[in-house]
Amino acid sequence: MVKLHNIKNLTRQDLREWMFKEKGKDSTIKSFRADQVFYWLYKNNVRSFAEMQNLGKETRKLLEENFWISSLKVAEQKKSKDGSIKYRLLLEDGKSIESVFIPHLRHNTVCISSQVGCAMGCDFCSTATMGLVRNLKTSEIIDQVLTVSEDISDKNKLRNIVFMGMGEPFHNYKNLIQAISILTDEHGLNFSHRRITVSTSGLIPKIINFGKEKIK
Repeated sequence: MVKLHNIKNLTRQDLREWMFKEKGKDSTIKSFRADQVFYWLYKNNVRSFAEMQNLGKETRKLLEENFWISSLKVAEQKKSKDGSIKYRLLLEDGKSIESVFIPHLRHNTVCISSQVGCAMGCDFCSTATMGLVRNLKTSEIIDQVLTVSEDISDKNKLRNIVFMGMGEPFHNYKNLIQAISILTDEHGLNFSHRRITVSTSGLIPKIINFGKEKIK
């Protein structure tokens, strides 16, 4: 029996390479199909491959046999007078994380988490009392943005993303980079690189590495 993988853990390039290996030598067709899948996942936020109507039955069947599409459940919502909304989101293993929608006069921001808990132990941070439970998967980072974006109205469309929720982003470096690649992909969520901020407690080697990244 084939083990199903969460498709949102793959960048578009990852998906292109997988399709090429699975379906043959015509890389042009494979790249095109990966672009279509990304469009359905991140422009339309679909929950099943059956909804991807411009994919052939064979392609949809192949995807269904190998992947599943994740989503997060909103366990709790707290609204502030200024319009901010704090979400407690439930993960697949029963753990929960927090994301915050922050409205501004001319734009809107979502603050997202990168870990369940945190290992840094900062005295001023309530998350530090949890200790580090685990890193978030790429899909769990992406799904925070999708969940908040779906919950708010179109007029509150998100422009900025801040990694300043639970966790130290640079302690989850690989999944952070994967997530940013999807968030900024023109076929994905298409956020500007300039509109994504990664907040760190000061891990200098990772800051230097991050400055050298060429995220596609």
